[in-house]
Amino acid sequence: MKKHRILRLVLIVSLIVQMGFIKAQPMQYNKKFVDSIVPILPAMKEDTTKVNMLSALAAMHLFVDPTKTLLYAKQGVELAKKIKYPIGQIACLGQSAFCNASLTEWAKATFEVNEAIPLCEKYNPQSLSYMCNIMVIVEFTKQDLKMAKYWALKAKNVIESKQFSDLDK
Repeated sequence: MKKHRILRLVLIVSLIVQMGFIKAQPMQYNKKFVDSIVPILPAMKEDTTKVNMLSALAAMHLFVDPTKTLLYAKQGVELAKKIKYPIGQIACLGQSAFCNASLTEWAKATFEVNEAIPLCEKYNPQSLSYMCNIMVIVEFTKQDLKMAKYWALKAKNVIESKQFSDLDK
């Protein structure tokens, strides 16, 4: 079991390093930021800034308090849908899916990735490789290596496509 956790951690860390340009990645916990945003969050105008703050809060709590990650991400997804902000919806779905994958909530993570993929394809193709990599984590932890390889190759193909700049690749 310990070896399984180490392999999962290695995959997660490599995913974070590889996909550093994606907003939906975990962030280092910043107490000052959290303490300044959380009290004013309920009164914030329902706009893209609030969705981005919810996404950042979700990202910061991933390794500190996954329950809060899921709460902030859910609020962000709901608000992003309401204000028709697909980039924010993608970011919050990514936070939630990553958290659920790390908690071995495979069905939830898969559902969120499947919700995000069409949005990624239409509004933010760079995030598509991140979603594919979340599915690599899901399938690898389920020990379905065939499907993990499928999703890894799909992520690789997305990254290698000509629609990205050399820097993004």
